[in-house]
Amino acid sequence: ALTTVFLGSTVNVINVESKDDIVLTDPIFGPSAPGWSPDGTVVTVVNRHPVTSRFREGYNGLYVVPSDGEGEAIWASPVGDKKSLGRRQWNRPAWSSEGDMVYRVDGALYSVPMTADGSFGDPTLVTEAGENPSWSADGSKLIYIDGKDIELWDKASGDTTTLDIKPDWTVDMPEGVTTLRAGYLFDGVADTYTENVDIVIENGIVKDIHPADDSLIEGEFIDASGSYVLPGLMENHTHQSISQGKALGDLWFSYGITTVRETGDDPYHSVERRESAAAGIRPAPRVFTAGPLNEGARVSYGVSETVGTVERAKDSMRLSEELELDFYKSYVRQDYTVQKAVIEMAHESGIPVTTHELYPSVANGLDHMEHFGATSRRGYSLKISALGYAYQDVTSLISQSGLVVTPTLSLMTRGGTRQVGPMSKTLKTIIDNGGKIVAGTDSPFIDYGNSLHIELDIYQNAGLDRAYILKTATSLAADDLGVGDQLGKIKPGYLADILIVSEDPLADTSALRAIETVMKNGEVVFTGNDD
Repeated sequence: ALTTVFLGSTVNVINVESKDDIVLTDPIFGPSAPGWSPDGTVVTVVNRHPVTSRFREGYNGLYVVPSDGEGEAIWASPVGDKKSLGRRQWNRPAWSSEGDMVYRVDGALYSVPMTADGSFGDPTLVTEAGENPSWSADGSKLIYIDGKDIELWDKASGDTTTLDIKPDWTVDMPEGVTTLRAGYLFDGVADTYTENVDIVIENGIVKDIHPADDSLIEGEFIDASGSYVLPGLMENHTHQSISQGKALGDLWFSYGITTVRETGDDPYHSVERRESAAAGIRPAPRVFTAGPLNEGARVSYGVSETVGTVERAKDSMRLSEELELDFYKSYVRQDYTVQKAVIEMAHESGIPVTTHELYPSVANGLDHMEHFGATSRRGYSLKISALGYAYQDVTSLISQSGLVVTPTLSLMTRGGTRQVGPMSKTLKTIIDNGGKIVAGTDSPFIDYGNSLHIELDIYQNAGLDRAYILKTATSLAADDLGVGDQLGKIKPGYLADILIVSEDPLADTSALRAIETVMKNGEVVFTGNDD
């Protein structure tokens, strides 16, 4: 059995001999991977069981489907229909050959006898914290992961052993020297160009910048003397999927994007993407990630995690620390008392926190806010009206609090541009009053790559200064990520993530589409001639 991935997924069974492909379900919103019953008569996935038709949130439960495509699917849950099983995407149901189902709830793993008709026996606690369980073929042992550790549980004895498996990797940095001659350098610091300079890159890092001089050329020479050179772009709100692989990395590069900020996905897959990109195993932008959407009892997305108590928040923060996640996302049903505790714990660990809501999150010490208009489920007012207008309380709180906002205005173009005008006025008001923004889009709800260019064009149409606009996707974005001393600028000592375009982006942001060359760590990863 298999599922297609990301948002809308079906559950299919393929007959290996005949190659027949039987579609067992209609598209399901972010399900887990499937698990077989021991007798092969049913397949189950962790699915969202809606509570009402008014809101998309529901409780995660087991959705049990006949494997021959005949008969009705049923819902089953060992914890009842008013409590949610844990994050469903990538946490497949582990159903052993002996009939034991392992499920996850409130971060813990339990094993319970389960029959194909959805009946359960008495549960046994496997561990207080774990995920991604998988049984041995004989059903005697269970392997699972918890943070940095891979654990093995013995059913007979109940003993758990930490396996000595520690995957290792190293950062891939190029060796050698390149001299890049820039006709017009926008370094991410000044508001104007420095003209006719040579940028010397050694082992992936900018070594020196000096007036162009043929006698001082070192190593390989790239002539951009008629072009505009600026830091590689940063997409500050996206959701990637493990299934998209190299193709998505190539697409990012083709739009000049060398860094992405992931605002919600499976934490282990996010870390794998981050490490693969850094190790050069899979060509892709560098990744900064929040891991899951940390929710309350009811959830929507497949990557939503149930973190509804302060105790659960402590464990989710432990996971963030162990996996070295770059920030923490408190999502739309996480209780505000829990959120306040999360912010306090995160700040003690040096981890910034982001969410959708403005108030009372901003009073709790929030660092970052996503979207001008987005989902809110905790009872406080939205940031904008139905027609896209924001009022003085919203603009003042944003401008005066010091938090950083990713407006994602390009997202609002999906159904037309009615709200873009009013929201652009809000944007201008916030900036004029000292507010802070970085550029992001919420792709793939709008197209990867191109949506960032649309976002920057909207900023231009709103009347923002073009140098500032460029900085929202370069130096200001790097500052927000806590790496402003390494990325987002073209200066000695900085990583050589560089975009070369043939037209002037300080005259018109659409010039950022006229891409000639993209470099990550001083290596060319895309040229305008690439197919």
